[in-house]
Amino acid sequence: VGGDFYDVLETNGDEFYAVIGDVSGKGMPAALLMAQALSMFRFVVKPGIDPAQALSRLNERLCGQTIRGMFITATIARVMPREGCIQMASAGHCLPIRMTPGSEPTAFDLPGCPPLGILREVTPHFVSLSMEPHEWIVLYTDGLLESWDSEKRELGLDGIRHALAANPAHVRDVVDALDQGELNHRGSAAPHDDLTVLVFGLQ
Repeated sequence: VGGDFYDVLETNGDEFYAVIGDVSGKGMPAALLMAQALSMFRFVVKPGIDPAQALSRLNERLCGQTIRGMFITATIARVMPREGCIQMASAGHCLPIRMTPGSEPTAFDLPGCPPLGILREVTPHFVSLSMEPHEWIVLYTDGLLESWDSEKRELGLDGIRHALAANPAHVRDVVDALDQGELNHRGSAAPHDDLTVLVFGLQ
């Protein structure tokens, strides 16, 4: 029972929205807030809305719903395959990674805002990326980034990039490479957090 979540929503044949997020804390309170966030995501996303507006509206609905001290980090993406364009906005979430054939995986910063559910008014900003076929955007929760080995060393961004160094050609291979990379790093240590990976791009 935990607080990681993701969803993908098709608003029309030319537009898709994706969200990945992580509720602070663990147990039933985190799981209940996670379920609320998923339901609210589908309510606030309308055709044509940009990810920054979607995050702002999601925050408005979450404020007053969170238990004191709890919050949500999240990234929302709007994918427009026909235009070859992806828009993304973040509220305190892990850095996305872009994979381009023949190049090293690159983490990039999004102009973020505080996590959701803390302040009633937040001002997210989105970035637009032109995407080519077989490029991938990798989103993940901190359960991947902060995966510990038996000596409490984190996988970190370097470990994630190393897991993707072979430049997997298909989306399933990207997820499998991260899964195996995390497992190899953690070794005999037990998982200590939820772990979620969401990969999308243009075929």
